[in-house]
Amino acid sequence: MSCPLVLIRWLDSRQPTSAWRYLADVGEPKAVECTTVGWLLKDNADAKVVCQSVGDLGDPENAQASGVMTIPARCILNGSNTQGWHTGALSAGGLADLRGEFLAAGSLS
Repeated sequence: MSCPLVLIRWLDSRQPTSAWRYLADVGEPKAVECTTVGWLLKDNADAKVVCQSVGDLGDPENAQASGVMTIPARCILNGSNTQGWHTGALSAGGLADLRGEFLAAGSLS
């Protein structure tokens, strides 16, 4: 099974407020921009499924994933094309390239 490492920029909803509020005090709607890095498990027109960890990929009967998350395709900022997707092997060079892309995007200091 091939699980490329990806970086996804996407929009999410804001956390609900717990207290009652007057409608006049409700501010302008604004989504939260998120960045997720993970192993791409599934990819179709409706959603991308990523996870934080994978194990036993060489043995399809025992392959495992942890921290699985589904991101609706319509929430991904750069649409359904591959622009903005960063894939690569898990190697020192690949991780260095990914870190450079994060730095360029202002996601890491």
